[in-house]
Amino acid sequence: MTQSLLVLSAQIEGITVGQILIVLTVLGSIWAGVSKVRKAFESFKRTINGWVVDELKPEFVSIKDRLDALEARNERQDMDNVKNYLVLFLADLERNEKPDEVELLRFEEQFKYYTDKGGNSYIRRKYKKLKDEGKL
Repeated sequence: MTQSLLVLSAQIEGITVGQILIVLTVLGSIWAGVSKVRKAFESFKRTINGWVVDELKPEFVSIKDRLDALEARNERQDMDNVKNYLVLFLADLERNEKPDEVELLRFEEQFKYYTDKGGNSYIRRKYKKLKDEGKL
């Protein structure tokens, strides 16, 4: 074994086995140090993330609740606007005003949207009545 180490030592051109061991020890120490720093950073990150989530969670819930309320309000306003359009369009038909092709297509889009969203039945009844009378 000693003989093979001597041959190895001679092949590396003047670098001794001791020097190689020192380099490997230094590299191992650096690797261990980097690993410890990385683990410490991960632990710190988890701690900070937990603190931030705990501290800000009530704020996030409050913001989400407000956004949900705004979304519901917007949905109600949208349905009210569609309902107003449909009522006016159907009233025009009752007065024998003839819509052009584009107005009729737009009415059909709005009526489908309104019924898909569960709109009131009185508009559906008025639609059916005017359709039966041939005005639609």
